[in-house]
Amino acid sequence: MTLDIYVMPLWRFKAGEYDSPLESWLDDSDAQTPVKPRRSFSPVQLWKRWKAKRQAKQIIAAAARQLDCDLAWSDDGEVVLAEQAAYGFVALRAYAQWLDLREAIPCFEHSPRGNYYEHPVMLREEPPPPRFQHLVEHNCHNGYLVPVAFDRVAQVEPYQVWGGYEFFHSFGSIPAISRELATLKPLLPASDDPAVADEAKQFIQDGFSTLETACQIGLEHELPIIFYG
Repeated sequence: MTLDIYVMPLWRFKAGEYDSPLESWLDDSDAQTPVKPRRSFSPVQLWKRWKAKRQAKQIIAAAARQLDCDLAWSDDGEVVLAEQAAYGFVALRAYAQWLDLREAIPCFEHSPRGNYYEHPVMLREEPPPPRFQHLVEHNCHNGYLVPVAFDRVAQVEPYQVWGGYEFFHSFGSIPAISRELATLKPLLPASDDPAVADEAKQFIQDGFSTLETACQIGLEHELPIIFYG
């Protein structure tokens, strides 16, 4: 399943004032250039904006309570990134966690059926405290990374799927995960690294490159990264 990645104001995402990567592609637009929002000032659209901004404030307030810190940025502007990550980030998250588990798991194998949620690293019940806390704890699938520095990942917006199971949207920090990516970069597997399966290397490298670029754009524009999968 593909994953959409955006950099834009949180309220704009909640209001639906953006084009998806597929819509942008169909319009023959470049996903790396600003995507023009739909301009509409009807009473219905104004109400949707008001509701979306209220919802964004509630999400931020819930995260601030969990993190016990102030969360403030100018949540305004246009859509500056809208693209798809074909491989997602699960392999990258598993690899980052594996780096702290190499004594127990000497080799990083390709996951069965390419589903890295089933990788042995991800299935461990009590992994050691990770060096890459944000990267491991943020699911990078449904959630947000915001342009504010803090250490932990909050869980907001509970939702139910699959027969009543409850999940959350991860709420993390772009500065924090950017620091972790900088630490991880020299540790990425080389093409001839025998400890990492060849099939896994492309998943890891693509995930790293996509996330690194999104973080750079988010910091440059001081806007959240939004994962929608």
